[in-house]
Amino acid sequence: MNEIIVNKHFVKAVHLKLKFTAFLFCITLSGFTQVVIKGVVKDSVKTLTNVTVLVKNKKTKNTLQYTVTDKNGKYFIELKHIKDSVYLEFNSFLYETLISNLDDETLLKDNSVTLNVVLKENVNELNEILIKAKQRITIKKDTTIYNVDSFKDGTERTVEDLLKKLPGVSVGNNGEIKYKGKSIKKLLLDGDDLFDSNYTIASKNINVDIVDKIQGIENYDENSLKKGLRDSDDVILNLVLKKGKLNFSGNVDLAYGYKNMHKINGVGMLLNNKVKLFNYTSLNNIGYKNSQVFKKNGTLSAKKLINEGNFYSILDDSFHNFNNNFINSSNILFKLFKKSKVRFNLNGEVDSKNRINSSSISINDDSQTLITTTEKINNKPTNLNAEIFFENKEKGNLHWSYLGYYDHKKKNSNNFSNNNGLSQQSNLISKTKLIQNKVNLTYRINEKSALESILTHSLSEAPQELNLSPNTLFNNEGNNILEFNNQTSRFKKQYFLFKTDVIGLHKKNQYKIEIGYNYISNQYNSLLKNSVNQNETYVNNTEYRIGSYFINSGYNFKFEKSNIGLGLKLNYNNLALQNFSDNDFISKSSILALPYLKLKYNLSKMIGFSLNYNYNEKTPSENNLFTNIVQTNFRNFLDNKIALDNLTSHNFNMDFKYYDFYNRTSINLGIQYIHNKNGYFFNNIINEDISITTSFLKNEGLNNYNIFLNSETFVLFLNSTLQFNTSYTISEDLNTLNGSDFRNITINDLQLEFVARTGFKMPVNFENTFMYNNSTFKTELKNSNSSISNQFKSIIKIKNDSNIKVLYTHIKPNFQNKVNYNFIEAELFLKPKNSNFSYSILAKNLLNEKQFEVININDFSTSRSYYNLIERYIMLQVSFYL
Repeated sequence: MNEIIVNKHFVKAVHLKLKFTAFLFCITLSGFTQVVIKGVVKDSVKTLTNVTVLVKNKKTKNTLQYTVTDKNGKYFIELKHIKDSVYLEFNSFLYETLISNLDDETLLKDNSVTLNVVLKENVNELNEILIKAKQRITIKKDTTIYNVDSFKDGTERTVEDLLKKLPGVSVGNNGEIKYKGKSIKKLLLDGDDLFDSNYTIASKNINVDIVDKIQGIENYDENSLKKGLRDSDDVILNLVLKKGKLNFSGNVDLAYGYKNMHKINGVGMLLNNKVKLFNYTSLNNIGYKNSQVFKKNGTLSAKKLINEGNFYSILDDSFHNFNNNFINSSNILFKLFKKSKVRFNLNGEVDSKNRINSSSISINDDSQTLITTTEKINNKPTNLNAEIFFENKEKGNLHWSYLGYYDHKKKNSNNFSNNNGLSQQSNLISKTKLIQNKVNLTYRINEKSALESILTHSLSEAPQELNLSPNTLFNNEGNNILEFNNQTSRFKKQYFLFKTDVIGLHKKNQYKIEIGYNYISNQYNSLLKNSVNQNETYVNNTEYRIGSYFINSGYNFKFEKSNIGLGLKLNYNNLALQNFSDNDFISKSSILALPYLKLKYNLSKMIGFSLNYNYNEKTPSENNLFTNIVQTNFRNFLDNKIALDNLTSHNFNMDFKYYDFYNRTSINLGIQYIHNKNGYFFNNIINEDISITTSFLKNEGLNNYNIFLNSETFVLFLNSTLQFNTSYTISEDLNTLNGSDFRNITINDLQLEFVARTGFKMPVNFENTFMYNNSTFKTELKNSNSSISNQFKSIIKIKNDSNIKVLYTHIKPNFQNKVNYNFIEAELFLKPKNSNFSYSILAKNLLNEKQFEVININDFSTSRSYYNLIERYIMLQVSFYL
């Protein structure tokens, strides 16, 4: 009998193989079954809502499915076609991340698995929360840190290109950046403010490859001594540069094409521990202009009345802006001492712009007046501004700063116009000068209080002179025909403000007491000459002074999830209007009590509500306080019926915000209501030759309503971002037309925008923007206009950083006619590997649309306007990177 010897290792191996075979068989069967995983998530005390539950692949760590716990802390996931080993990951902002491994055999044997978990509180709470989806975003207190490389796909050139892809960040067509629905105050460079509010010069031109991280900072307070003593609504972005890039870097773009179309851009940056320098230079005739380089100083600058030419368009400047532009922006920051900095900003621009506007205007009244005009404009603007800012923080409890600013603008316009058959030539010289000085001193009294004093003084003037040939004919009240050929206009403004405020903490609550004095002087001189009879001229020579003493007090009650802010501003105003040309003097004094209320409630770190109310009385504007006629262009005139009454309004707004960075979802819903107890209205006299607009103040209660929704979400299975924005406004107005009775007007405006942007892990991606606008004016009649536009962009990644971009735009300016416009733009971008050069072919307006028509409506007219477009061109561009 043969002896059979069985090795124990062999038996064990056979047993394992049988188990493995059975396991594979079960996996095969499981492809036709569904496994449910459910459970409850809680902490040591209660069940937890809004906990994210992720199903991840053990090998690749990729997220396969996800859900969120409900109001009872329950979750439910239905797994289908299980083929790989998986595990669960539980995430919540206030708790430590928990990973739970799932036994493969258990999943295969049971159709339902119950897994209850208990999360531990995060010791650091929100001091550092790591969002684990792809470790793209880190949150530290009020700072959100974006890992730049996680959002790049190789098609980005500038910082602006990348910002458009970051959750919570949006970029407008004009370059304005918003973070969490709020316009950013500044764009910092490694923590330093190099650009002040002119940040688009950086966002549009800094090479994205030198940026390592982007920080979004909420509750930003540039005055560090006030940190913790007050809540700030300001938000900023900070660019954190890559290490090893702190020397000299930059890039130069040289482009030339058909019919001498050209563009030269140069950016140079010098960055080290002591100095930061950024210089931008551009020369082009393809319509591009970075207008945000030059500040808008609305409250400080003298006003202008004479029209400087209509260059507005709903199209991008590169389609219609016939220009020859040169611009240079130099920005440098020195760290003089350990905690002291000085910054210089110098910006200059020279341009030559051309535009031909043709319009046909139909007046909707009994006269059925038809106005036909053509205007050929040549505008040569020259702009220069300089700023110096010094900040001293050497002492721990005493900081001070100085700001000096100079701005000079000049425009020389030569126009050829035809007004219902009357041909005229005109020349306008328009200037603006502004000098501003500002000193800020802050003293930290103790841990719970601080004092700040601000002194601001500025001088501004805006002289303008308009000459016309032949004369403009004007029929005055005595039915005398006057002929005007020269209009001068000059506003001169002085502004002075001194205020001191004390802020502090009372227990957990915040308080503020502010006292100060504000003085504004506006002098206005104008002369409209009658070329036939020099005695019949229109002269304005006025001085308007506002002196205001004020006390502003506020108290902010802070609770765990809510804030209640109460405030009262007391003003003693003294207004005086001296009319030297008519030997008239009017003055008015008043004591004003202006209350405000601010309510905030945070349901969670992601969900918040706010409600604001304020009562306001604004002093009259200087451009409503001259009495004699001023000519503003070849056919339009202005005058006023003056009054020194304040403009009174009640303002309400309610806001709901939801921001979920993990799921990259945001919702901002708001309602605004304004009740105006009085206001400026207009009496319009329009005939075939001229238009006269007279403003007057009337005590008439009118209302304005607005509701808006801004939303964004990231669709995981499509790896795409969707945005939906809408705004609906109802406004009430009042005017008269050609001697009519008062006409009550209701204006309805609806705007819709839908954006879809893909982020596929493949060579082709898309972006589509659809916009719809409807405006309706209701009087006795109804005047309405609707328009749509759709922009489709495709990006094809060829190799490395090389790509092709094609942009197709369809516009229907008005539903009442059949005119449609189609534009195609394209760019081929080639960047050899490990090369400092790149090459591009740029194509614009490939369908060669030559003219664009716009239909504008208001309560009394419909106008059709036409202007020329830049013809089709193709350019070759060479770029060099340092």
